[in-house]
Amino acid sequence: MVYFIVLIVMALGLTFMCLKVRWLLFRMAAAMAWLACGVYLLVGGNTTLSISDVWNQILGFIFIVMAVAVLLLQIVTEVRRESDGMSYTSFERLKKPKGPSRSQLVQDDYRRQVRAAVNRGRSRRG
Repeated sequence: MVYFIVLIVMALGLTFMCLKVRWLLFRMAAAMAWLACGVYLLVGGNTTLSISDVWNQILGFIFIVMAVAVLLLQIVTEVRRESDGMSYTSFERLKKPKGPSRSQLVQDDYRRQVRAAVNRGRSRRG
């Protein structure tokens, strides 16, 4: 029974982790943990629960549905990435296409100020 509770806690932890970090491996691990909970509950094990109870069957199928739901989160993420024009070329983290960074904007602003000051100096000289 302790194994079953630890498995549920692990599945919950992996599910919360995969909501924060959108990596395929985290989502696969969470799905496998939920699937293991469902199979362990439905097929048997050392639990004091009997398979003939209706609520036990419903709980087992909910675990299996959770495994599918976690994988659907990955499908939604991939569809969004594809619609943004990003796709996988290798199994690396995707970098978001970036515009100019804040430091780049500050440098550009400073460069404009220096050029304006130089141009003012040139116009005064001659």
